[in-house]
Amino acid sequence: MTTIKNAFLRHRILDRCFRERGRKYYMNDLIDIINKETFYYYGRNISERTIREDLKYMKDSEGYSAPIIKGMDGHRAYYYYDDPEYSIMNLPISQREMQQLADTISMLSRFKGLPDCSWMEEIIIRLEDTFQLNQSPKGIVSFDQNPYLIGMQYFPILFDCILKQ
Repeated sequence: MTTIKNAFLRHRILDRCFRERGRKYYMNDLIDIINKETFYYYGRNISERTIREDLKYMKDSEGYSAPIIKGMDGHRAYYYYDDPEYSIMNLPISQREMQQLADTISMLSRFKGLPDCSWMEEIIIRLEDTFQLNQSPKGIVSFDQNPYLIGMQYFPILFDCILKQ
């Protein structure tokens, strides 16, 4: 996969182009569309090489195994999906992504009970239910809410100072 940030954004744009059957998307068209839609995120134009690397990744089994076909129109090549119903957005989550999600939920669980983080508990429960990840480990340290605790307003400041040493 390319090392540039927001590669998934480019992949989604390419996915949308490849699913559309009413138009042929040549390399220059893909570059123009991606540059128009991603300039806000990158602040610069994306090169043809980056798009070619994205295509290679999308076709690869380590990527999406996308059925991308290279059609020829004279000497110019255009790209589309062999299966018009295919989309990278319809793919199931991989085992690696599932483990990364479980690790992220575990990390977020460490903040349960902290002031101003009560919203996080709802999100963690929804993520665990949605992806059947109900094995979140119990934290080493847990916090409980005590409305009468004196000095709790300083906790975020102290926590930040400890993190930044």
